[in-house]
Amino acid sequence: MRLSSNYYSATECLAALAAGVGLGLTLGVFFAPKSGRELRADVSKGTSDTVSHFRQQADQVKASAAGLVDKGARAFQDNKQKLAQAAEAGKRSFEAAAVS
Repeated sequence: MRLSSNYYSATECLAALAAGVGLGLTLGVFFAPKSGRELRADVSKGTSDTVSHFRQQADQVKASAAGLVDKGARAFQDNKQKLAQAAEAGKRSFEAAAVS
C-alpha cells in the first residue's frame, strides 16, 4: 500500500509550529489587557466596591427594619389602648346590666 502525499515533512511541521507560536506570542503581547499588578489592583478595587455596596444595602435594610419596628410598636400601643377602652366599656356594661 502506497502512502498518500498528504503527509508533511518534519521540517515543515516544525516551521508551522514555530510560526504559530510566534504569532500567538505576538498577538498575546499586543492584546494583553493589563499587567499582573494592574489586574490585581482592579480585582482589589472591585472587591472593595462590592463590599461597600453590600454594606450600604445592609444599612438601608437596617434603617427600614427599624422604621417597621417603630411603626409596629406604635400600632401595638394604639391597639392596646383601644382594647383597654373596649374592655372597660364592656365591664361597665356588664356591671350596669347586673345592677338592673
